[in-house]
Amino acid sequence: MHLKLYSILTLVYSLSVFSQGFDEDKCFKGSFTLNLQRSVGPFGLGKREISFFKNKCEISLEYQSFQYQKVKWLIDVCREPIHIKKGIASIDVIKKDTTCPSTESSYCQEVDKLLRIIQDEGLIFAEGQREDLSSSHGKAYCSFLLAQKYLLGKKAFRLSAVMKGHLIGDPLQSASGKRKEKSSVTKGQGTDSSELVDYSVKSKNLSDF
Repeated sequence: MHLKLYSILTLVYSLSVFSQGFDEDKCFKGSFTLNLQRSVGPFGLGKREISFFKNKCEISLEYQSFQYQKVKWLIDVCREPIHIKKGIASIDVIKKDTTCPSTESSYCQEVDKLLRIIQDEGLIFAEGQREDLSSSHGKAYCSFLLAQKYLLGKKAFRLSAVMKGHLIGDPLQSASGKRKEKSSVTKGQGTDSSELVDYSVKSKNLSDF
């Protein structure tokens, strides 16, 4: 009887999550931590770990593959110029210097690496549903959307802005690969890839998203 009741409550909760959809505003303004670890290598003796630390605008990502030392990135999606901070003891600042994709840009190469790690180690292995921000998958998905929109976009976000309709759209491909071509973009579906321009200086007017 208790097992049947639990199953019913679980089903109701799942249906509620799906009906609400992904809350872009809650993703943007929320805070969370996430740690994912899996076994790799011969006999599963190695460990691969990825950790997310999000506090409103700031997203910190730490990645440890079994054969390399730990790497750490820090992104502040509300800060301009658009850049990535990389390192633990010594910090390197990698500023956006061109429109991605660009195989010659160290910034684009770093963005491509960062987004691929989130995809391959976060989105693929995290448990739960992406619509549920309390789940591991939801947290990884939120981090990916924010990082992608900021790093491949034109301007920083406003913490006071309403994010609904600005994060989820046709996703851009990897920063060093070929983008999808779009002839037009409808309001609320994200940034048209053709509108991504060089943005390495602070603007006078911040974006409404």
